[in-house]
Amino acid sequence: MKKVLSGIVNGLCIVAIIVLVGVLVMMGLGLKPAVVISGSMEPTIKTGSLIFIDTKYEDPEENDIVAFRTGGSLVTHRLVKDTEDGWITKGDANDSEDPWRITNEQLLGKTVFWIPVLGYLIGKGEKFRDGKEYTDPAHRSSS
Repeated sequence: MKKVLSGIVNGLCIVAIIVLVGVLVMMGLGLKPAVVISGSMEPTIKTGSLIFIDTKYEDPEENDIVAFRTGGSLVTHRLVKDTEDGWITKGDANDSEDPWRITNEQLLGKTVFWIPVLGYLIGKGEKFRDGKEYTDPAHRSSS
């Protein structure tokens, strides 16, 4: 029994190290990890997913899923339409568009891929929630 438990623990440690190395490599390539903590982008991106944001993103287009700051919070939603006042955004699960308009300067990057559930397991990186304050465990301050 001890051998089995030891094997499981060792296996989990190896997986954790591989994931950590992978995240660090991606960060070196300009991809920023974040944990999604709301369901506003479901079913596309589920709560608890680990998303990766391309921080070198420069050419926003309609339908891109982006990360941005508004009202002191971090949000990841879809770009719906470019207007004179800025981008209209909307969470896929939301019935209506967001009340704010986002400028290109507010965009932190494009969400390029995500891994469901991994955010629950890792619990690191910035956490995104639409419209609500949170504590960023990486920096221990509210953003």
